[in-house]
Amino acid sequence: MRPYESVILLGSLCQVAFQLKEHDIKYVDGPFEWTVTTLESVLKILRDEGRSFAKNVTVTPDAQSVSCNQYGMLYHHDFPRGSGPKPLVEPITPEAQAEVASKFAHKMRSFTEKSRSTGRKVFIRLGGEATQLRAWPYNTDPTPTKISRLNELASSLESFCGNDNFDLALLYFPNYTRIVRDAELDPKVRLFPLPHPEGSNYRGYPAAWRPVLVELGLVNT
Repeated sequence: MRPYESVILLGSLCQVAFQLKEHDIKYVDGPFEWTVTTLESVLKILRDEGRSFAKNVTVTPDAQSVSCNQYGMLYHHDFPRGSGPKPLVEPITPEAQAEVASKFAHKMRSFTEKSRSTGRKVFIRLGGEATQLRAWPYNTDPTPTKISRLNELASSLESFCGNDNFDLALLYFPNYTRIVRDAELDPKVRLFPLPHPEGSNYRGYPAAWRPVLVELGLVNT
């Protein structure tokens, strides 16, 4: 029996969802699986309980994604694209914007319900500050991730959940994310460095993820 009733994702991009699917781990349908988020994005969403999804959006200059100007995140898989080998995001219509807003309202309700349940849960995030905001996991983050910021995230989650019956698992690539130990780590936060195997598959590598998922009790040895 696994130690968590719910597995809840916190970004920063889709590799987390790909790897949980690869290992047959069921997770909560929330707003962070297929978006690209900075740590600050997550904090903003927790503060206003996700009331501003898709309200203020623009297509990125390269037309590869859609920026959420309210939260500072990317909707990389949600708005219509054209055709071709590298399809570009189409101009945003009111209808598309309303559809995405409705979808994310539903996702936020699911996220909120499971987060506020009394059962034990684990929140999983790949990457720290992730300030480059790119839909690619192997970027050098110019902003170090401070322990105090991870503690802030844990505190914000506790306020949002209304309980502290959770762990926060922060997975990161030491090659790209620098952890600064400026404070004592909140005991609810668990740090998991990931090796970066040869290659550059944006979905990640099961051999790298499996030991972490075993340690979290989400898969068997």
